[in-house]
Amino acid sequence: MQRGRRDKESPPIAGVPAECPPPEFHFAPPGGYPHLLGFRFPEVPGVPAIRDSPARRLKAAAMDASGDPGQTPEEEWKTALSTIGGELERGDYHLARFGESLATIKARRKVAGGPVFGDPPLARAVYCEAAAYFSALRTAVDIMVYVAARRAGASATSAEKWEASKAITSVTVPGAPPTKYEVDDVKAMRAHRTWFETLNLYRNCMMHRGWHDRSFGYFDRADTAPESGRPSFNVILVPDQASLATGARPGSWTYADRRWLDALVHEVSAGLDRMLSDLLIVWGLPEPLPGNVPLSEQPTVFLTVPFVTPIWGQSPPALHVFLSKPAARKFLEHFKTRNLELRGCTFRALRRTTLQGEGVGYLVAYDAPSLGSTAELHLVDIRGGNVAVVETHRFNPSARNGPATQTLWFRTPTLDRDPLYVLAQASK
Repeated sequence: MQRGRRDKESPPIAGVPAECPPPEFHFAPPGGYPHLLGFRFPEVPGVPAIRDSPARRLKAAAMDASGDPGQTPEEEWKTALSTIGGELERGDYHLARFGESLATIKARRKVAGGPVFGDPPLARAVYCEAAAYFSALRTAVDIMVYVAARRAGASATSAEKWEASKAITSVTVPGAPPTKYEVDDVKAMRAHRTWFETLNLYRNCMMHRGWHDRSFGYFDRADTAPESGRPSFNVILVPDQASLATGARPGSWTYADRRWLDALVHEVSAGLDRMLSDLLIVWGLPEPLPGNVPLSEQPTVFLTVPFVTPIWGQSPPALHVFLSKPAARKFLEHFKTRNLELRGCTFRALRRTTLQGEGVGYLVAYDAPSLGSTAELHLVDIRGGNVAVVETHRFNPSARNGPATQTLWFRTPTLDRDPLYVLAQASK
C-alpha cells in the first residue's frame, strides 16, 4: 500500500514571520563594535508582551548605576538593580498570564453554562500563574532587604543573614536598643507590613503547603451554587488568612471569608506599587523619562550584526568573510608568521538572515568613512592547503547595502554553508 506524500514544508508557527521586516531600531557603537538591529516580530500566543512597569525603571537605572548605592560597590549596585528588575519582570509575566488564563476560563464557563463547571487544565494554569507571581515578588523582596544591608555597610556574608520577614515585620520596642534593621530602606518597606504579611503568607502556603488538590473549575462571586464555596470545585477560592497564620496544612484551612484569588492578586499587585514607590525614593532612583516610541511600537527582536574590520594594504579595501573556521584560523596564522596580529578580534559565526523582499543571505556591518568610495567583500576558503579568495563582491560603502546604513547584505548562488565566519571585535 502506497503511503500519501507528505508536504516537505513544515506548517507555519504562530509568531514566526517568514522574513525579517525592516528594522525599527539601529545602534552603531563607535570603535568597531557590532551593530544592533531591532525588529518588530508578531506576538507569540500565550506569551504576554513586556509592559511598562517598575521593572523597566530598575533595569534602566542599572544601565548607568543611577540612584544612591550607599556603601554598595557600583558594579554590585548595578547588578542588584538589574536582578530585582528581572524578578519584577518575571512577576509581570506571570501576572499577565494569570489575567489571560482567568479571562479564558470565565469565557469558557459562559459558553458551557451549567450549575457546576469543570475545566481542570485551565484551572491549574490559573493557580500556577498566581503562585509563580507571588514567588517572584517574594524573591524580589529578599533581594531588596539584602541591598538594604549592603547600602548600610554590611559585608556580603552579614547581608545574607538579613531576613526579610524579621526586617519588615519586626516591631520597635520603646527603650530597646535599635536593631540592625533600623535603616531607611527597611523602614520604607516596613510601612507596608500588612501587604508583606499577606504576600508572604499566601506565597508560603502555595509553595510549601500545597493548594486544593482537586480544584477543577471556576465560580463567579455572585454564584449561589454550594460548590462555589468548596475548594475542591472552585480554584478561585482562597483560604482564610487567619487559618494560614499558624502554619496549618490544607486540611485545616477555612474558607468562611469567601476570598477570591483574583481579588487577592490585585491587592498584592497594588500594594507592590505603593511599596516600591516609597523604596525607590529612598534609593534615589529617578522616574524614567517617557520614550519617543510607544511601547506597542518598539522592536521585540534584536540582532547583533558583526562589524568587520577591513584588512588594509589592499586597493580597494576588503572585508573578509570565511567559508569555514579552518580558513579563518589559517588566515590568522598567516598574519602571525609575518609578526602581525589582529588585536581584539575573535571568531564570530555569521548565520543566515532572511530579509523581507530579499530572501536568504548574510549580514555584516562596516564603517563607511574608513572604506572610501569603493570596497570589496572577499569570501575566503582553503584551496590547495592555502587560504584563497573564492568570490569577490564590490560595493559602494556610502550606499544603502543592507536593511540599515553601514550594513552589507550579500548572497551568492554558489554558496550553501551555514554558518560562515568573520573576524570581528567582541561585544562591549
